[in-house]
Amino acid sequence: MKYVIVSDPVKLVHPATKQPLETLADSTWFLNNHVLHSPLIGKGIEGLRRVQKLEAKFASVVPGDVVGIEDADYKIIVDILDATVWDIPRLGVQALPYFEAWEAADKQDDEWKRKQNIKAVE
Repeated sequence: MKYVIVSDPVKLVHPATKQPLETLADSTWFLNNHVLHSPLIGKGIEGLRRVQKLEAKFASVVPGDVVGIEDADYKIIVDILDATVWDIPRLGVQALPYFEAWEAADKQDDEWKRKQNIKAVE
């Protein structure tokens, strides 16, 4: 099990015009609008169940919540994040806190959770 900490909101701004584009409400925005739409996560009935499970897990989280992710689900999510190509990389840089939250989860396992003495959304 890996544990991701829901990140704070991120406001995307066009790098050239400085005009606001879209708000990443929190770590769930990219999950709901990209990861759960990826063909990599939705393969077969197991993939559909994974999507359903992740949607339910993240339905009512707020920034700072710690969410438990099964290792197999975590691997697929990280594979999708690693495969993400930004048309405007300078825009993608603004979303780094979201990506870094998932990256940090690689070291946030059950032992980490015990040491932190926290309760996670399971």
